[in-house]
Amino acid sequence: MAKNPGLFRIREQLAGLVRAPFRFPVTLACAAGWAGITILREHFGGAFQRQEVGQIQVYLLLGLFASLTATLFAEARAWPVWHRYPLAAAATGIVILIAWLGSTGRDAYESPAFLFMGPGLILLMIVAPYLRRGVENHLVWDFNLRSWVSASFGLLVAFVIAIGGVGALGALEVLFGLNISGDYYGDVWIVAMSVIWPWQTLAGVPGAFKDAKRDYAPRWAEYLISWLLMPLALLYLALLYAFAVKITAQWSLPQGQVGWLVGGFAGFGLAVWHAAHPLRETGNRLVRGYFKYLHAALVVPVVLLAVGTGARVADYGITEKRYGLIVLTLWLAGITAHGLWRRAPRLNIAPVSFAVLLILASFGPWGASSVSIRSQLGQLESLLAEAGILVDGRIEPGEGLADAREVKRISSIVRYMRASGKQEPLYDWLHDAGGPLVKDPGNKDILASLGLDYIDEWENAGAFNFWVGEPEVLDVAGFDVAARLNWYGPGDEEVHHQRVANEFRATLDGGFLNVSFIGQPDRKVTFDLASLAERLEATFHDSDDETKDRLMTLDGSGEGIRARLHVENIGGTQSGEVFELSNLNAVLLVGRVD
Repeated sequence: MAKNPGLFRIREQLAGLVRAPFRFPVTLACAAGWAGITILREHFGGAFQRQEVGQIQVYLLLGLFASLTATLFAEARAWPVWHRYPLAAAATGIVILIAWLGSTGRDAYESPAFLFMGPGLILLMIVAPYLRRGVENHLVWDFNLRSWVSASFGLLVAFVIAIGGVGALGALEVLFGLNISGDYYGDVWIVAMSVIWPWQTLAGVPGAFKDAKRDYAPRWAEYLISWLLMPLALLYLALLYAFAVKITAQWSLPQGQVGWLVGGFAGFGLAVWHAAHPLRETGNRLVRGYFKYLHAALVVPVVLLAVGTGARVADYGITEKRYGLIVLTLWLAGITAHGLWRRAPRLNIAPVSFAVLLILASFGPWGASSVSIRSQLGQLESLLAEAGILVDGRIEPGEGLADAREVKRISSIVRYMRASGKQEPLYDWLHDAGGPLVKDPGNKDILASLGLDYIDEWENAGAFNFWVGEPEVLDVAGFDVAARLNWYGPGDEEVHHQRVANEFRATLDGGFLNVSFIGQPDRKVTFDLASLAERLEATFHDSDDETKDRLMTLDGSGEGIRARLHVENIGGTQSGEVFELSNLNAVLLVGRVD
């Protein structure tokens, strides 16, 4: 049986702290380098705030994970020190080279090289000693238990040291009247979390990779898995199935939610499944059933994720986030199939396979960045060709050729490519297509070169809003009652079933306002608000105040009823045959007709 990690044995702790810099010199050097640069940026700014400095910090973080992975890999094979150190340094150099080649010119922490490779290296790190065939599951489980316990204890130690350091600085200010800059308080936290925490964590990372009791879990871990993590995972799975039922019943996919929901469960649910491994036969019914049937239960989430991702890609093309969803879909489908095929899947399969996919996605012509560029340029070409602006590969600017929704989509593509540091391929394509561009064009310049007005992300494509205010004089001759109508979007029932008087009712039905006798809905006057919006769009802005008032006054009559609508404000969106009202303020006059 393996010895306990010995977290609370001072002698073992001190020995681990002394060994850690010799076991993991490259890893701790990366941590210290990141902390040093962060402190310099906080104190001096200036040149240290440049994007290149942020890129170096990203390189150090990637180097930390890569060097630790390489060291653990070498230790598990009992390689001598003069082999481990060069391997750790080489792994660091390789990931830095990949990240440098994959840099896009935007914030280093938002680059695909970091967002994909970082998680990939972390996943690879947690199974690094067991990257070989025939590894027994209980060894992988025990290594991760002791490593995560060490990481948790290291975080506690770092937090206590940080609180103590901040308290000491505060005491110096109070007792000796010193004026200590707030930056130094920040320095304490930076050192504690980026140096002390990794150092303390690495001090407890086990080095014996073949010594663990089979199917053994400490009592506290068994309680945590059985009565906290397992119920949460089952609740999450139940909600996911309820969500799938709702989507099927409505036959409509929500915008941008499916990937996050399924991805969240994939991470949490499979982590709980891995944690439950020692209890797969001895745990309670929930644990045993979850471990046995999880992969079968993943079939519906996989289908849901595939449909949702496919729909978004078909509509809007591929971006780095959607590329990530594609990777997640492929991986989760593979893990599900593997779990259904193998009665006892290996615990190292899921993290290793996902790590490989993520690392491959971080660079190269097949990577997230390159594929996204090609996809978005293809989307742009298609939209411009459909609008008649791109003809035989050449741009022929044409105002009004694209409707508002298409213009907003074109604006979105241009904004995405420039914000993500991919403007050069965009500029090259526009130049080849004959687009007249100024030097260093902005979003509006690019849209102007296409003969279009740029629409920002917060603007609503096809939006309209017309306002004339309250009439100074209201002619009520021939009407029995007057009522004010105020409606502020879906969910506001004031106009939907507003009782105008004892005899009359006003209701909204899509783009129509119906005024009818109460109890006699067929005896009504109907005002076509969609047609009103079309007329106002064509003439409102070029009209004088008197004409605007006349345009926004509607009259109508029906069987035994007469009505007049004085519109003060109307807003919403309209594209083609799709009309959506967002606000209406008006005065309604209603009377009987003999």
